[in-house]
Amino acid sequence: ISKIDRLPPMMSMLDLVETTSAKMYRCDNDSCMKPTTKSEEIDNIAQKFLDLMVQGNNSIVHKYAMNSGTMTEQQKAFLSILPNTLGTLLRTMSLQSEAAAKKLAEDIAYASAIDVTYTLCDEMLRSVEDSLSTSDMVEAKEMIDSLRDTRNQLSRDLEALHQVRPVSYSSIIRDYRILNELIRKQAFMFQARP
Repeated sequence: ISKIDRLPPMMSMLDLVETTSAKMYRCDNDSCMKPTTKSEEIDNIAQKFLDLMVQGNNSIVHKYAMNSGTMTEQQKAFLSILPNTLGTLLRTMSLQSEAAAKKLAEDIAYASAIDVTYTLCDEMLRSVEDSLSTSDMVEAKEMIDSLRDTRNQLSRDLEALHQVRPVSYSSIIRDYRILNELIRKQAFMFQARP
């Protein structure tokens, strides 16, 4: 029986959410017995989400602000992962102030990137753990223990991301209310002028 070597993780949630390059393992052949490491460009999830919402005249915010245009498939897919409340807030804010909606979009992009990344990683770990729990492999218990360590690291990464930028869906709703109140006051002041 050969021993399975566990390679240390090269990426964290922070890499997936915020960065544009990360070290990854690369296999030299199908057996992948001696993987090498290489720095690779990766898609920054938060930036991709933000681009969908605010980048150019084809963005979600611009389409909402102008009340025109059809959402692309990518935009529809992004909007479908948002809690309904946030999609509604983004649309309402876009109609009131495109600039304020762009600020709101920054927080939505970051919070959504964290949520999607954590959920995806957690579900992948759960799937592997479920598969291993029914396995007859001698190494299954050791691998399950290793997955628990990885899950604990995932939780620490989630906490670290919230420390770096403390944004959540509830804080976005709070900020929306504050922005909305400021916009209404500003509109009232402009109407009150002679």
